[in-house]
Parts: sequence; C-alpha cells; structure tokens
Amino acid sequence: MEIDGKTFAGKATKASIQRNLRRSLSSMARIENHLPGISHSLRNTGSWRRSSLSLPRSIFPDSATEDAWIARSGDSGRMPYEDDYSEGLAEMDYPGSVESETVTSDARIYPDSMQPVLESMSPLPTHEMIHPIVTKPLKDKVDKLDHYINFLLRYLSLALFGVFGVLTRHLLQKLFGPGVISFTSDKTPIYLDLPSNMVGSFFMGWFGVIFKGDVRHISEHLAVAITTGYLGSLTTFSGWNQKMLDLSAKGSWVFAVLGYLIGMFLMNQSIIVGVNTAEGLRRILLKKPDDHSNPNVLISWRIHSRGQRLVALALILMFLGPLYGVSGKLVREQMHNNDAGARLWLGCLVGAPGVWIRFLLADLNGKGLGRKGRLRWLPVGTLCANVLAASLMAALSTVNKEVNTKRCGIIVTGIQFGFLGSLSTVSTFAAEVYNLNQSGHPWRAFAYAATTIILSFVVGILIYLISTWTRNYH
Repeated sequence: MEIDGKTFAGKATKASIQRNLRRSLSSMARIENHLPGISHSLRNTGSWRRSSLSLPRSIFPDSATEDAWIARSGDSGRMPYEDDYSEGLAEMDYPGSVESETVTSDARIYPDSMQPVLESMSPLPTHEMIHPIVTKPLKDKVDKLDHYINFLLRYLSLALFGVFGVLTRHLLQKLFGPGVISFTSDKTPIYLDLPSNMVGSFFMGWFGVIFKGDVRHISEHLAVAITTGYLGSLTTFSGWNQKMLDLSAKGSWVFAVLGYLIGMFLMNQSIIVGVNTAEGLRRILLKKPDDHSNPNVLISWRIHSRGQRLVALALILMFLGPLYGVSGKLVREQMHNNDAGARLWLGCLVGAPGVWIRFLLADLNGKGLGRKGRLRWLPVGTLCANVLAASLMAALSTVNKEVNTKRCGIIVTGIQFGFLGSLSTVSTFAAEVYNLNQSGHPWRAFAYAATTIILSFVVGILIYLISTWTRNYH
C-alpha cells in the first residue's frame, strides 16, 4: 500500500485503524457514562424536534468553569463559533436529533449539547475525511470573506432588532400610559416602562432559556438578535432607575422603594411564567408524532451556507435602510418645529450603538474580577452596562434641568430613550437572576440584584439628586 510515496504495511495500517476505532468507542463510552440517557436520544435520528437537555454538573472540570457558564447563560457577548475552547467555555451543540422528554433546571443553565467534546475526543481525522483539502492562500481568503459576512450580519441584525425593540417599548408606554389605559404613571411606583420590562422578561423565558438552543440551531445570529437585540432593547433598566430617582427627588421615598420591589417581583414572576409556558409548549410538541417525510425541520431552516447568510444580510439591509431613512427625515422635520415626537425617531437612530456596546460589554460575563478571576459567577458585563446607562441617564437629566429648553429636552430624552434604554436591559438581567437562583446558590441571585440596584441608585443620588436639591430644580 503506497501513500504519498511512502509504503505502509497492510497489517500495520489495519492494526492502527483498529486501535483508533477502539479509542473512539472508549471515548464514546466515557461520554455516555457522564451523560446518562443521551445515547438513547442520539439513536432517535428520525425526530425533527430538539429540546433542552439536562446535563450533570460533572461535565465541568471545576467550579470556576461552572460559575462562568452560569454568568454567561444570559448573554455571552460573543458568537458561539468565537468561543475559546481552551477555557472550557465552548458552546457545545449536538445535532438537531437530540431530544428529551423532560426539561430540568440544569438544562436551563448549562449548554444543551456536547458536539465539540465528541469531536475533540475522537482520534480519527474526521474533518479531513469529510471536507476537501483547500490550499492555504485560498482558504485564508475564504475565511476572511466569511468573517466579514458574519461581522456585518451580527451587528446589522442587532441594530435592526434593537430598533424594533425601541419601537415596541414606545408603543407599550403609550398603550398602558395616561393616554389610553392609564395603568402606568410617572407619579406612582407603577412606572411607564413596567409593562415593557414584564413583556420582555416573559419572552426571555421563551427565547433566552427554553427555546434558545432551537433558535440557535436555525441561526446563531438570529438567537443573539432576538435576545440581545430585541428583548434587550424592549426592556430598560436605566429608565426604571431614573423614574425612581425622580420620585425620590420629589420626596416620595416610599414610592421609590416600592417601585424597586414591585419591579423586581414582577420581573421575576414574568420570566418564571415565560419558562413554565415554554416548557408546556415543548411537552405538547414532544407528543406529536414524527414527520417521517421530513425528519428534521430545523435542519431545513438552518441558515448555514454563505449564500444563505448573504440573502439574510440583504433582507436586513432592505428593512434597516428605509427605517433609518424615514427616522432621519422625521427627526429633521420635527426638530425644526420643536415637536416632541422627534424623541422617538431620534431614539431609533441612536438605539443601535447602545445595543452594540451592551453586546461587547457582555464579553466580560464569566471572566470574573481581577487577574485571578474571582466571582466568575457574577455577570460583570451586564452589571457594567446597567450601571453605566443609569449613571449617564442621571447625568443627562441633570443637564436637561440646567439648560431647560424644549429643544434640549427633545435631544436629551431621545438619547435617553434610544441609546441608554438599549444600553441597559432588564430581560437579560432577569434571565441571569433566574439562572443564579436555579444554580443552587440563591444568595448569589440576591447579591447580584442588590448590587445592580443599590449601585445604580447611589450613583444616581450623587449625580442627579444632590444637584436637584442644591440648585432647586423643579
């Protein structure tokens, strides 16, 4: 037997292959021992469904890695294919055939699959056997082109879904505000953004906890756009914090405390109801008979090839371009007339940078504090985004009271509503608090929530309330 000018003994080659096969089977056996029940699920290749998978904590090499996974369960600030596998934090995916009849709390926190582990443990050169060998210059060009496409698709999808979130938040403010239902008000603990925070937290239970793996199976960019882009911009922590500061400035300290307590309670209940309803829907879907004519619907929907990504990018530009064009035109016309409606369209224009900064800050989640990475369970990125947005919101409110002109008020409120509203988030905050509770350390959830609220409120007092009291702003 001659390969590349070298002769190999047939018996030796056969023996080597047999050894590799035995090692592969041994590796699979070890994985099955760690993941009981998965081997049975993997055999059901005719199923079109993919549900959350309960993984034992023993798959994590140490508690620090487990804590990092929990911190990044809300938002990791990076795409899954960018993860560093050497840190033990890789996104681990099985093919779409994996299914489970039950969804446990571990499945909501930990990754729902283990495909990279299978690939890394297999000694056979499967990648080279399946994929053709490409020369290095051509491969570099292909990789660079795919990188640019993924980069544009990631940030433009975040921008588009972020604008949709800003518009939805405005509609919910108008619907539940004094003009229509009169459920929310600036003068009570039931603040204006409470309905949007509840709705966003509810759907975060769907798309950020239970169905997150299913959406990722179709498109990684779509999953990030829905959770980080749309739901993150639909909810706002900085707006919530500023309303409580306004109540405190008027002397309504009891209302301010009640506003935080009511907001936290309804936020937690909303995501719990969202998780429970999503689990119920999953059980209904699991009872449906298999569609043998189309064994895996999710595979047929997956946006995987370069051509599909280019089509998705074109569709995003087709919506995003006119949306920005109309918003810019309306801002220019309404600002000329000092119309307060310009606030909404200015918010749409500046919402995308807020989403992008929050997405980049979320990369800090799971890395901990200091060189030794202490407190890796703490979502530092989300904490920084919320406190930063709340601080800037307080500073701009102070500037608005100092200048006290209608045009300045429109510009300031537009930036607050769009940029700072999208920079901060309640939906991701709710998912992280929920997952910390589910991880078996409820004190961590309390510490994280208390740190976010107290730190934002104290900074707001230093920036906004002291200046309001000393300069007698009204």
